[in-house]
Amino acid sequence: MSLLNESQQRRLEATLYLVDKAMGEVVGYLREGPPGGEMYVTANDLTPLQRDALLRICADTREKVAGVKNAFELPARTGDMGRIIAAQVSSLWENVHNCRSKNLRGFGKLDPILAQTLDPQLDQIIILLDAMMSVLSVGDSKGLAKASPRTTPDQHLYRSA
Repeated sequence: MSLLNESQQRRLEATLYLVDKAMGEVVGYLREGPPGGEMYVTANDLTPLQRDALLRICADTREKVAGVKNAFELPARTGDMGRIIAAQVSSLWENVHNCRSKNLRGFGKLDPILAQTLDPQLDQIIILLDAMMSVLSVGDSKGLAKASPRTTPDQHLYRSA
């Protein structure tokens, strides 16, 4: 007999999932170095002593999460990488599309040449995001990643120019 009703179990599962996932991400940052890109930099402001302590705490936290999971026979979530990436790319596609010049009117007067300078560059990013969705749609038996109507069947496997 479980000590948790169904709603309590779902709440506990969801919370422990978030804790475990966050600990995994923190461990990744600590082992692989801070993430960064063209539009963001993460400064590593940790001392080696802090890094080691955080790694130990993450390991202990994950061990405790595993203890609760096992004690209450909670199932582990299985996430499909393609599904996770498709959700992120879909959201990014919408955000980039919404930065096109016609959508920026609500933020103030537009420079007359903005559309011809910004939009083509954003279109290139949108094309690459479409390419990612096309790659994800190859062999996608679950129908999770739909190819964009702007991509053709021969564009399913992206090759950089």
